[in-house]
Amino acid sequence: MNLSIPIYVESYKPPGQPAPLFVCRGLFIDGPATQDHQLNRAVNELVKQLKRRLDELAREPRHDDFLAATFCPDLEDHRLDLAFDLRCGWQRSRLSIVTFRALDRRIAFSPGLPEVWFEVPADEQLTVCANRVYERYFRAREREQGDIAELLAGTTLKGQAWVATVELSVNSTTLKKPK
Repeated sequence: MNLSIPIYVESYKPPGQPAPLFVCRGLFIDGPATQDHQLNRAVNELVKQLKRRLDELAREPRHDDFLAATFCPDLEDHRLDLAFDLRCGWQRSRLSIVTFRALDRRIAFSPGLPEVWFEVPADEQLTVCANRVYERYFRAREREQGDIAELLAGTTLKGQAWVATVELSVNSTTLKKPK
């Protein structure tokens, strides 16, 4: 079975390194992530790991996880500069936001914070909506954890990021149980 799998690619220049580092992972699948100083090597290694993981999921009796991992709508990626009014003062963050249409709605999330998805109302700009949603998210984390400087630093985009798709072939034959 041939599939198109969306991936998330982030590139940034680590301190003291002459070349940028490319970090690649599946957008809707937990698990494999690769990094390399050459984009093609990072993507090729990710494709190998994704194929292994999807082959495993395809052999399961139930395909719920396989179906979720192979979700591939038409995607748009955005980079938004946001500012949050938190207890510790105003904090700025640049987030990569991915949007897609589903059930006549525009859905958005940040690959850096994959647990927070939200709907963007038709009459509201993405930046305004994302700022409101993520400010609420960071305020809740601040109440729970106190200092969220590390969380903010880890989610802020350090370089460039984009979404792409890779094509791969998955073996979907299920294994028969021995008699």
